[in-house]
Amino acid sequence: MASPTSGVAASSARDRVMEVASSERQPSRWEACWFGFRSRCFKFQRWLRNWVRGDVRRLRTGVGIGEWEPVATHVSPLFSSSEVSEFTLQAGKVHNLRLAAKGLNGVKVKAGQVWSFWAQVGRPVKSRGYVYGREVREGCVIPAVGGGLCQMSGAIYQGALDAGLEIVERHAHTRRVARSGMVPGRDATVFWNYVDLRLRAPFDWQMEVRLENGQLVVKIYCERGMGAAGKGGMTRVKADDDDHTAESCESCGMVSCFRHAEMAGLKTQARTAFLVDEWWPEFDAWIGQERGDRDRLLMPMKPGMVGGKRYPWSVKGWERVSDFPAFVVGRSWRSRRLAGQGAERQRSLLKSSCELASLYEKHLPFDALHVVVTQSLLPYLWLSGALGGRTFDVLMQRAPLGALQESLDRAYARHPESSTLGDFRLDGDLVMAEEEALKRANRWITPNRQLAEMAGSRAVLLDWTMPQGKASEAKKTFSKQMVFPASTLGRKGAYEVRETARTLGWTVVLSGPVLESAEFWRGVEVVNSGADWLNFAGPVVMPVWAESQPRRLLLALANGRPVITTKASGLEGLPGVIVIEEGAAGALIEALGSVGMKGGCA
Repeated sequence: MASPTSGVAASSARDRVMEVASSERQPSRWEACWFGFRSRCFKFQRWLRNWVRGDVRRLRTGVGIGEWEPVATHVSPLFSSSEVSEFTLQAGKVHNLRLAAKGLNGVKVKAGQVWSFWAQVGRPVKSRGYVYGREVREGCVIPAVGGGLCQMSGAIYQGALDAGLEIVERHAHTRRVARSGMVPGRDATVFWNYVDLRLRAPFDWQMEVRLENGQLVVKIYCERGMGAAGKGGMTRVKADDDDHTAESCESCGMVSCFRHAEMAGLKTQARTAFLVDEWWPEFDAWIGQERGDRDRLLMPMKPGMVGGKRYPWSVKGWERVSDFPAFVVGRSWRSRRLAGQGAERQRSLLKSSCELASLYEKHLPFDALHVVVTQSLLPYLWLSGALGGRTFDVLMQRAPLGALQESLDRAYARHPESSTLGDFRLDGDLVMAEEEALKRANRWITPNRQLAEMAGSRAVLLDWTMPQGKASEAKKTFSKQMVFPASTLGRKGAYEVRETARTLGWTVVLSGPVLESAEFWRGVEVVNSGADWLNFAGPVVMPVWAESQPRRLLLALANGRPVITTKASGLEGLPGVIVIEEGAAGALIEALGSVGMKGGCA
């Protein structure tokens, strides 16, 4: 293993640019201008050298770890101070680390190849989303766009030392930052583009960078038997106090300093961002109770706009409401061109969720340290790293993707003739991403009883909102019939309803299109009621395998109708609901018999 200083390419002139001015006097504008001029010269010099040599390039990220093992792990706290005055730049630093991690996580470096911090991260400027963070310059910790990335470079450097990587280039801080956890001799500063961190190894290696549980976690992986002898070791850094540190613009007290003005107007309090899509009255009511005056709402379209009636979220009382009507128009146009069911439609819905998540990420405030997010957007925000360094709650609409597909697999195994139960399955990476994100979530917010049971102590169980609507008495004339208030789909329990109707000789009142085979209901007397289904007598049955919004079952309950369904509907425990097992036509027959004995089928 090379020593920490071997191969260091720093010149004495370049190091002088990072020299510390005396902390006993205020920095001057002249010094700042002189620093800026010299740094531009060094930036051009490094750019020219990189262009001529061509030995450093950006490497592909997001590569799977596979069978490799971690040989070094470095963990450091994201927030090193609880001082209110330091919140903004600390939050900015975390946001900058979050962006930088996208260019670092999963990067794979071949033997002999030079890895460069700046080649991977790119220039930290506002146009790329970087914000003000903490930067050490001339003896002060000042607000600077892209500030705070030294925590990342320092963590990588310490991991590289532990993993036995060769240090091609590394620069030490000229002064430590208070409560930063810097370890003397094991830190590494960076400054675009001439103060870089560069690594190399005689073996293939890979890097994993994550912001999780309030920590920055850096891991170095390589093939078994490679790397340092002390493989698998972990360095855990704690925030410290050091008298020999750079003064911070947040707390130095030199209000007459020209740099102090850059701190003016910066917020000192965290906020929560609510990221929503499809409107649920239960979620809307809960959000109204939870939100604060400084919180932000990100939604597809405001209700006052043309087409906004589909999104009647409460928009009063927020600091800011961001919406994306152009996205809604595009999604609606694509949706109209697709069939009501099938793999192509499901792929389109997933694509739309990915696009909306990307839009929300770009407009997510850097100081939103807590996020409440709709479940459909969760896996994409998790994969993009937007939730790194943040806590979050999830508005749960349906079963997790893994559990959902398991239910559909069981249904398809029982009804392999179905044209819909096996027509689409999700990408494994998306399923795993949602699973990992749900494990990290603080709370699952949902009115669904089954999901609340899955969440355990993390569940926030909401009351279902009973819809308005009264049934007339005119068409309640049939006996021995049941109402099936859904499209004819296997996942809605159509096969079990058909089997029960054939066994009992009952009529089935349909409210939606037949999306299984055209001859699906052969041998069963059916009545096509359309939207008028509530006006037909009989118990309401929907033995679903999977369900997200049981609004029609709730409407039936609101009108005093008996409902027979499964746990997957999320209605277990409500008055008037009889729960049976999925796929159990015999249990449905028994339930219909019990309803009949109570006088509910006449």
